[in-house]
Order: sequence, then C-alpha cells, then structure tokens
Amino acid sequence: MQPGKTDPVVWNETLFFDLNGASVVKLEIWADRHLKSKRCIAKIAIPVSGLLQSLHDLHTLEIIYPKESTQHVIAQVAVGVANSAPRFMALLDGAIDLEELVTFADVWGPLLNKINSLTAIIDKVSEVHPYLHMAWSLLDAGHKIVLAQQDRDARIQQLAEVIASAYNSFTIEDESFQPSQNQQHILNSLSKQTVECGYFIISYYKNSFWKRTTKHIFSDVDSLISKYEAEFHRLKAALQTNTATTTQLVVQKTFGDLEDLMEKFDLSDIPYAKGARYQTGKQCLIGTRKEILQKIINWINISDEKSSRVLLLTGLSGTGKSSVAHTIAEYYNQLGRLGSSFCFDKKDLQNRNARTLFGTLAKDLSEFDQSFRHALVKSIGNSSSLRGTQDLSDQFKHFLLNPTQNLSISGPIIIVIDGLDESENLGARTELLQLLGNKLKDLPPNFRILLTSRPEDDVRRILMKNENIYCEAMETISKASNDHDILHYVHSQLTDEMGQPLACFGEKHYKTLAEKSEGLFQWVFVACYIIKGNGQGIPPHYIMVEEYEHITSGSGQAQLTGVLDDLYKDILSHIFPGTRSPKLLQMFKKVMGQVLTAFEPLSVTSLREIHSLTTDSLNWVLSQLGALLTGVSDLSQPIHFLHSSFYDFLSDESKSGEFHVGYAGQFHKEFVQSAVNTLNQELRFNMCNFPSSYLANSDVPGL
Repeated sequence: MQPGKTDPVVWNETLFFDLNGASVVKLEIWADRHLKSKRCIAKIAIPVSGLLQSLHDLHTLEIIYPKESTQHVIAQVAVGVANSAPRFMALLDGAIDLEELVTFADVWGPLLNKINSLTAIIDKVSEVHPYLHMAWSLLDAGHKIVLAQQDRDARIQQLAEVIASAYNSFTIEDESFQPSQNQQHILNSLSKQTVECGYFIISYYKNSFWKRTTKHIFSDVDSLISKYEAEFHRLKAALQTNTATTTQLVVQKTFGDLEDLMEKFDLSDIPYAKGARYQTGKQCLIGTRKEILQKIINWINISDEKSSRVLLLTGLSGTGKSSVAHTIAEYYNQLGRLGSSFCFDKKDLQNRNARTLFGTLAKDLSEFDQSFRHALVKSIGNSSSLRGTQDLSDQFKHFLLNPTQNLSISGPIIIVIDGLDESENLGARTELLQLLGNKLKDLPPNFRILLTSRPEDDVRRILMKNENIYCEAMETISKASNDHDILHYVHSQLTDEMGQPLACFGEKHYKTLAEKSEGLFQWVFVACYIIKGNGQGIPPHYIMVEEYEHITSGSGQAQLTGVLDDLYKDILSHIFPGTRSPKLLQMFKKVMGQVLTAFEPLSVTSLREIHSLTTDSLNWVLSQLGALLTGVSDLSQPIHFLHSSFYDFLSDESKSGEFHVGYAGQFHKEFVQSAVNTLNQELRFNMCNFPSSYLANSDVPGL
C-alpha cells in the first residue's frame, strides 16, 4: 500500500507458520527510497516462548536509522497471537491447546532463566559453575524436545515444576552476591542432579524411548521420577534452611530387568592396568581452558546420535591436553558418568600398554554398571583363553563391543584415553590406532570416547583423517583465551604459603613470564617452580628476582617449537655446569641413564641398591631435578618424568647437546650386570626364614 504522508502504516495480514518453542519471529520495516536502494530502518526479533508468556503486550522495534522519516512508522507492534493461536491450533490434528502450552512455558522459561542467572553470578565458583552450565544446556535441549512432542507427558511437566521450585528457593540478592560455602555445596548437588534429570528427559523422548514402555524398558519410570523429586525436595529444604547436606546423587543409566544377575563374577584373569586411572591433581587450573572444555562438554551432552562417538584432542608437548583430559574425567566421574579412564605412560609400558587397555576399560565398566557386567560375563563365558587373550581385535570384540550391544543405556557414558602417542613404540601402536579409528563407531550412540595424543605422523594418518572421529587441537584455542589462561596460572603460582601474591612481583612480571612462555603451560610451570626454589621452600625475595631475570633473559627468547628444549638446557646448565665440573655432569648422565633404561619406574632406594650408587650422589642429582621428575622427594616412590618431552630431550643429542644421556639400549648391559650383582649379593637359602623347608607354600601362614 502507499499511504499518504500523514496516514499511519497498517499491516493486518494473517499468517500461519510452523513454529516450535525455539523459533523466533522477526519483523523488519524497510524504507522505499526513490533515488537510493531500500534500507531496513527498524526491526524486532521476538522468541515464540516470549510471545506465549506475554500474549497482549506491545513489543518495541529497534530504530536502526533514526534520521529516516520514522515519524510515519509505528514504533510499536502488537503481534496478534492471542486471537490467531486458537484457530491455528485447531488446524493441527491432535495438537495441545494454548493454555497447556502457556503453562509449559511458564515453568520452563523462568527455570532456564534462573539457572542462567546463577551461572553468570557464580562463574568463579569452580565446584559449581561447570555443572550449572551443563544443567542449563541440557534442560534447554530437553525443553525443546518436549515442546515438539504432541503427546506431552504430565510426569515430565511435574518433574520440571519440582526442579523449578528447588531453584526458586535460592534468592539472588544482586550481581555482587556470592554464595556461602554451604550454599555452594548445596548448589553443587542441585546442579549435578539437574544434569542427571536432563539426561533422563532427553532419553525419555528421543529415539522412541517413551513409546517402548509397553516393553517394560521404562517400567520403573514413575519410581525413578519419584526419586528425582524426593532429592529435589530435600535440596530445596536445605537451601531454605541453609543447612549442611550430604550428596545423594540419583543416577539411573540402564532400564529394564536383569535376569538371573549374580552379585559377583570373577573377572580377575582379564588384563588390567593398575594405576592407569586419571589423577585429580592433574586437572586444569580453575578458570582456565574454558574454551576447549566447553567444546568437549557440548559434544558429550548435546550432540545427537549421528555425531561421532570419538573426539581426538591433539597438541604439542606442554600445551595442556592431558590436563584437559583429566578435567573432563573428573567432571563426569562426579556425575556418575565416567565409565573408565586410561592414561598411557611410556615409562610404565610393562603395565599400561595396548594389551591392557580394553581389559581395563571392560573391568571398569563392569563396576560402573551391573548390566554391563552381566553382559561381559555372557560374552567371555568360561573361556580362560579368551579372558587372557592378547589379540587386540578379540579383546575389543568380546570385552567391549559384544557386552554393549543389547544395553538400553540412558544418558552418556564417558571413556577417557590419554596419551595415545605413549601407548607403544611407533610400529607396535599401528594396530591399536586402526582399531580405535575403525571400531569405536560401533559402540552404542551414547558412548563418548575422548582420546588425546601428540600429533605424530601415524596419529595424523590413521585418526585425524578418519571421518568417524571428531578432531580438536589445542593449537586452535584462541590466542586471547590461551594468554588469559597462562597469565591466570602465573598469578596462581607466584604466591606464598598462604596463597597471597609475592610482594617482589607485580603484574608486569606476570605478563612477562606469560609472554615468554609462547603459549606453553609447561614453560610457565617449570619457570615458576624454579623461581620459587625448586620445591625446597620459598627463598628470599632477592633470589627469586634473580631467578626470574635469569629465566626471562634466556630461554624465553627461544622459538615456540624449541622452547621446552631450551628451557631444559637452561635448567640443566644451571644445575650441572659441565665445563666447570665434568665429574658432576658424568654423575648426572649415569643416574639419568639408569632412569631411562628401567622398563618400570624405580624409586630412589631401588636405583641405589641395584646400581650401587652412593646415597649422597644419587640423592643430590635427583633432588635437583624436581622441576622435571616426580618421586624424587620420597625415596620409596617411583621416579617419573614430569613431562614426556624431557625423556625425548635426553635421548636426542641434537636437542640436548652436552646433556645427551644416550639411548636407553646402551645402558642395558650395565643395568643387567647390576641386577645380576644384586642377585648374587642378596639371594641366599631360606630368605623368608621358614621353620622348615619341607613345608608346602600353602602351609605357611601369610605367604
């Protein structure tokens, strides 16, 4: 229409759209200019959920170009949902009525807004924030699925009302509000329970789960919802009275009856790697690596069944990929969703290798879920040869694939495998990589397997180019995010015993260390360790300042790819000045040669006894390497390389130069000779002091 200059613009056309609760209605007003191109001068975007909550409200348009003749434009628009919706709903066969839809929005909308507000306010509360964010994203995804259903279950609506009631018990005073320790604990439990309910709601509606109730897959749904509601009522009461409460997470993963399920099955003969579990102490520092962690969490929680079951996270040495893996493992262990974790270690290949991987995963999963345990026993039967097989294909098929095929599992099951590049030597690990790349996709769609590795050639060829694997790289983390994380880490490390900032350092020093790291966490870890006295106690301020100046003027100038090698050289030159003390350097090489050679990590005590090294020399050499080795402060603890790149550095003369220890193989002869000498010295008749050598072992108490 062409209105006059003083006539109002009126548009009263009736339109029908196929919308859901996640849809957005957009309206734009364009100026038709005779001598110039058309221009949008006003616009508005209104979520459908917002329209349903305020059916008769006026919605104000955003004026984009106020200099246009906008006095002829109606500045507010009334969208006629109230009159058209009943007629529109009547056109849909079996559709719900508007009153029910508004009731649904009245519950879910405020609930999501409340959780979102809490997430923003307690962003720095590490114990709570990750789970609150998960709770919001899962409920948001769940409510969209529920909204799209024509047959909406009243039980789910009632559960949502109970959840909303619990969150409404938490009063947010203002944006500066910080919850007490007790409130944080309750919110932690509340958010974890909400995450579990999110998994349940999504599984209930997706993949025709809810239509299968006639098959008794969900015969215990009413009982489960009652348990959920009881837990939310308990947490609500705790919030209202601000009383301490214990964590009682209600988790339901598998639905259906387990026929003839025995309480215990003997699975002791399945290969299992002790000590391969993730370590909570190796998690990311609070407030760091949010970007990559959120990507992985979204892949686990929100991705659909067609998404890849496998995510490969790659990164150079020292970029923190293992810390990310340990953090994800801890997050989902807290939620009762971690099926298993396995961390390879090249210094523990006798125990943690490809041949113990699938057995470890299977035994962990059998403890994680009773139905899997029952299926595992059926898969391997009484075959001792199958239980003890070293064939990777047979292990994967009978330990993992077969037991999972007929399980009805609600919600994600997480498996974390860290350090694939340390699983075997280059030739031996090809079989494992091919199996992971080609067979993990056959596991149930809600299995999520996180792999980490350095981007070595075989990993790139076999896994990174595999269409079944979703790949992420630490190097893709934005520079701004990475710089923030490293600076935050430096702040956290240069503190005294009470956690207070060291007076001799300021923001300038923090930023300089962060810049010199060139994006590598390992660099700042070692640098801060040296500055604070190599674990021997915080030295006087002037010594720390000298160490800081020494570090920032030397190693920090290295290129990114050589920064760790240059840092190792700098540390070792500081401790073992070879040109001034060749004997000291030879002692270092002898000690580290034995550490490199051992197939299994040995303690300081074991090294001393096997190699007849003097206590003083051995203890002194190892005590100086606390920035690069673990276990040096406890004589009985096995010695591990803090980072695998130090092992590579010592073995590669082009990297280490005068500190080149050599290849482990060249020390084997000396190691064997030392072991034989130890046997000759220590072996003797009746070492256990048995009263009689005629007794059988079974007749000796305690043997």
